Amino acid sequence: MPALRKLFRDQFPVLLRAVNPFLRNLNPILAGLELYDRDIAGTLGNVAAASNAVHLSSAGQQIHYLRVLGPFGPESLASYPARLGTNRNSAYSQPGSASRLAKGLLNFHTSQCSVGVGATLDPDTPTEEDFNERTGGDVTKATAFFERLKLYAYAGQQSTALIPAPGCSPQAPFEPIYGRGPKTLYQHTFEQPEP
Repeated sequence: MPALRKLFRDQFPVLLRAVNPFLRNLNPILAGLELYDRDIAGTLGNVAAASNAVHLSSAGQQIHYLRVLGPFGPESLASYPARLGTNRNSAYSQPGSASRLAKGLLNFHTSQCSVGVGATLDPDTPTEEDFNERTGGDVTKATAFFERLKLYAYAGQQSTALIPAPGCSPQAPFEPIYGRGPKTLYQHTFEQPEP
């Protein structure tokens, strides 16, 4: 036992010195996660709320279902060469950004708001053969389907230029974590300096 104590006493400082570089790189990640503690808690709460829905069937059986709503808009119908003018994005949201939901979220990138791509629905689409195939060749059904797409994806408009879009305000730059560099559009982390 004395030999084990001596080994531990002699080797423990060496072990701590070896762990120091690892921790100096881990601490900035933990500091970044701490900035988003409310956002992480909100996400976990939303996942729990979305996945705990239960419906009682007429036979008295409990049916579990997922409460989610996927976005549906012009970008759900096609791929475009660039972002649409109605597109809003928050790839690198600031901590607590969801608290601005009622006022409008801030955006990471805003250049598409004024010069983004536009998309227009062709009113003759229901009579086109390829589109008509989706409804079994029935033009009446194809027209009804087209009108529903127009109503729900394009807010009843023919063009994305006429669709109401949320505000397009840029978010503030991020302060770097453990760094002395300039503020940037996305979070930079640096190794924790030596004490």
